[in-house]
Amino acid sequence: MTAPSLRGPIPSGTGRRLVLACLLATLAPPNAVAHGDLHEQVVTISRRIEADPANSDLIVRRAELYREHGQWPQADADYDRAGKLAPANPAISLGRGKLYLSMGMLDAARVSLDRVLKAQPAHVDALATRAQILQALGEHNAAAADFARAIANASSPEPDFYLGRAGSLSAARPARDDEALASLDEGIARLGKLPTLSLAAIELQVKRGEFDDALRRLDTLRESQPRQEAWLERRGDILMAAQRPDEAMQAWRDAMVALEALPPRLRGTGAMLELRKRLTQRLQTARPRLQ
Repeated sequence: MTAPSLRGPIPSGTGRRLVLACLLATLAPPNAVAHGDLHEQVVTISRRIEADPANSDLIVRRAELYREHGQWPQADADYDRAGKLAPANPAISLGRGKLYLSMGMLDAARVSLDRVLKAQPAHVDALATRAQILQALGEHNAAAADFARAIANASSPEPDFYLGRAGSLSAARPARDDEALASLDEGIARLGKLPTLSLAAIELQVKRGEFDDALRRLDTLRESQPRQEAWLERRGDILMAAQRPDEAMQAWRDAMVALEALPPRLRGTGAMLELRKRLTQRLQTARPRLQ
């Protein structure tokens, strides 16, 4: 199989970041730590397949194990084998669509998901997966519609459905940022003030120049957080974008104070060392503007 190139550019700016956030879980490389467990699971299920070689469900389960751990040729072979035994099984087309998405074979992935949704138009997993394919193809309005259908049909929608719909709406041309923000607020109202959804909403408000609204949302969110250093850094960034450098400097100083108050074992982590570096650069860069 030859993987075709991605059709259509992924847009720049806020829409691009939201789209990539939604795609990340599907397209990220597999976790190598789990390969030992994978081998044991594959051995176990392979023995069951040997005892029951016509059981397509077992073969699909093994294909899923291979797919989730990035062993794509083995997964594809098992989907082929299961497809010959049970060509109408929607789990085969769904799994193959996810496999092709991971491999970058977007047209083939779309065909597989279209097949599932033709038979089961309200299939939530298929809708969300096809939405990711449409995002990667640059068909953002269609992707937003699929995410909306996934949300409508899910008994408990995933946060990524709202994030994905917002990313698609923001990335559409022309951008539909009002609807994107409404999508995130709908998710927050239903699922609670999840940082992923709230931070995406803050980014959209900053993009739209709604700095006071973004700051209020950020302050409400950070009130419930036990650690403040990263939130204060973001507060300073928003204040600087709003051309309020004095307040931005104070927020960054507060972030540095919060960082210094951490126990040594936390201050010395890679993430905190990077935060210290960023805060130092921000304070040094902003100081000349005040003089």
